[in-house]
Amino acid sequence: MKIIESLLTKNTCFRINKKMTVKGLMLHSIGCPQPRANVFANGWNDPRKEVAVHGFIDGLTGDVWQFLPWDICGWHAGGAANLTHIGVEMGEPDCVRYRPSSATFIIKDSDRPAAIACAQRTYNAAVELFAYLCNRFDLDPLADGVIIGHAEGHARGIASNHGDPEHLWRQLGMSKTMDGFRRDVAAKMGKVEVEKPDSNYTDYVVRSGDTLSGIGAKFGVDWRELVKLNNIVDPGLIYPGQHIRIPSAKVTMYTVKAGDSLWKIAKEQLGSGVRYKEIVRANNMSKAIIYTGDTLIIPKK
Repeated sequence: MKIIESLLTKNTCFRINKKMTVKGLMLHSIGCPQPRANVFANGWNDPRKEVAVHGFIDGLTGDVWQFLPWDICGWHAGGAANLTHIGVEMGEPDCVRYRPSSATFIIKDSDRPAAIACAQRTYNAAVELFAYLCNRFDLDPLADGVIIGHAEGHARGIASNHGDPEHLWRQLGMSKTMDGFRRDVAAKMGKVEVEKPDSNYTDYVVRSGDTLSGIGAKFGVDWRELVKLNNIVDPGLIYPGQHIRIPSAKVTMYTVKAGDSLWKIAKEQLGSGVRYKEIVRANNMSKAIIYTGDTLIIPKK
């Protein structure tokens, strides 16, 4: 982790220099299409500005820009958390387009991989930074109220009404939550073992042209069950690259071996080589070509 000291010496928070007993850490996502930390370093370093977070994670590099000393009060939460919690902001992909007065955004499918990479970069850096800060201030990352998101702060009555940071992860189709973030920080600190994947579920990555009803049909699962299982807000909005959990009992996956053909796989797995076209359709294959090591979805018999 690289920390770049870029203190906002002209900002009101820095000049007041009100000391804080650090009781927790609050994670934010900036809520606009801007990944660059230097833009906010320049904009907030102004005697007329009160807004200031302690750290800002650059979405392009993953570097942490330190805007305030960690132990003074910032102005990031819009509530009492300003007096108790260090605030860290994550830059967001420049390809998202927010709807007016809303936490929802629009993004082109072609831009989604780059946006997810940006969000994953800031997430990884945030885990490392929060582990460092928990060690520095002797904080337990799994204790109640120690690590919270802005939205969680609002639910506790100590922050303004914002949806970050989970709104970003959710709309990009990433399987990230604040509960998972806290566990990742604890794992980074060596306080817990890294959680193993749940064997009761198989991870399916959404492909271009997929719909929830189509995915459900492939695996014999009602699409409404997938909505509930994956906490999907809008069933009509799923995106290539999004991860969908499927009950493992409904899934048959096959790894292509040397010497395999679609006809041979269909004969072995479905009882007839003629059914190879069902495998092609289930995997959204543009051509009936497979390679050793490919993982295929085998449709229901």
